[in-house]
Amino acid sequence: MEGIKEKIIGLNDLGKVGVLIIISGLFGLLVNFIVANPTLWFYSYIIVPVLVIIGFMILVTSYLKKE
Repeated sequence: MEGIKEKIIGLNDLGKVGVLIIISGLFGLLVNFIVANPTLWFYSYIIVPVLVIIGFMILVTSYLKKE
């Protein structure tokens, strides 16, 4: 039953998870610029690059797994 739920949501496709992580990191960066809170500098310089790098690593892994 859990496998069916994962297929419906699409969580077992690593490419979608990688894209979701990249989009969430970039969306957080956009929100950080809109809010312009100077105390959240670490989000722009640490968390966003880490999220984007992890997302790209997941995308590459899923691409290599499909081949």
